[in-house]
Amino acid sequence: MKATIRIEVIATVLLAACTFSATTWADTVVLGTYGKLGADVNVAVSGASNGGATMTYATDTDGRYDSGIFSYTDSAKGGVTFANVGDKLTYNFTYTGIVASGNLTTPQFRTGFDFGSTAFLYHTTSVGTQSRLEFKSNTTGNPFTGGSQTGATIMDWSDFAHKAIRFDDGNVIDGTVSLSLNADHGNGTYDYLYEVSYVNGATSNSASRVFSGVTGNNVVNLAHLSNVSTMSVAGDTWTVTGASAEFTAIPEPATLGLVAAFGGGVLFLRRLMM
Repeated sequence: MKATIRIEVIATVLLAACTFSATTWADTVVLGTYGKLGADVNVAVSGASNGGATMTYATDTDGRYDSGIFSYTDSAKGGVTFANVGDKLTYNFTYTGIVASGNLTTPQFRTGFDFGSTAFLYHTTSVGTQSRLEFKSNTTGNPFTGGSQTGATIMDWSDFAHKAIRFDDGNVIDGTVSLSLNADHGNGTYDYLYEVSYVNGATSNSASRVFSGVTGNNVVNLAHLSNVSTMSVAGDTWTVTGASAEFTAIPEPATLGLVAAFGGGVLFLRRLMM
C-alpha cells in the first residue's frame, strides 16, 4: 500500500514539474547602455544608461540628420530570437523633456525593432502639434532609410483620442511596443504582429499592424530615431527613461508532446493502482 502511494506521489510530482516546464513565462531582457545612433555630428547624448538617454540637438552645419539612440537586446546572448509562433518581445519606455520645434503632419519620429542587416520594423509619429501614425519596414539594414508602408495610415490620431501622445513640447509619453511571431514560413521569412500603445494620464491609445515576409528572427537593437532636418533644430531635445523589455517564449512543440505523453502515462499508471 505504501509503495503504491509513493509511486503515485512521485508520478504526480513529475507530471507537475513537466507541465510547469511547458508553460510560458516572461523573461527579462538585458538591455545594453543606450548609445548614439546615426551620422549627425551635431547631436549630444547624455545620461546614458540601460534605462535610456537624453538627445540634445545643436545647430546643424554638416547637412546630416540621421540621429537617435539605441540599446542592444541581450547583447551578451546575441539578441532575442523568435523560435516559435507566439513568441513575444515587449518594450516599455517613457519620453520626457520633449522640445520639438517642428510641426509636421508627415511622421518623422521612429521607434522600432532592428533585425540588423535584414530588416527594421518601426512605427512613426508626427513631430509638433499635428497628428499621424504610420507603420513601416525596410530591408536595407539601415534604420534611417525610408521604409515600405504597412497597412493604412492613421491620418489623425485625434480620432483615436491620441492628441496627448504626439511627439510635442512638454508631453510626457509612456509607451509600450511589442512584436509577436505570427507565422514561420519555413524558408527564412516570418510574419510579425506589431502593436503600439501609448498612455498619457488616463488615456490609453493603441494600434497594430502585421508585417509579412520579414527576413530574420533575431532582434538585436531597440531604437528611437529621426532623419530629417526638422528634428535637428538647435535646442530641441528629448529623453527616454524607464526603458525595460521582456520576452515571452512559447514552449517547443516537442516539449508539449512530451507533457501530453507523460500525462497519459501517469493516468494509465493510476488506473493500474486503483
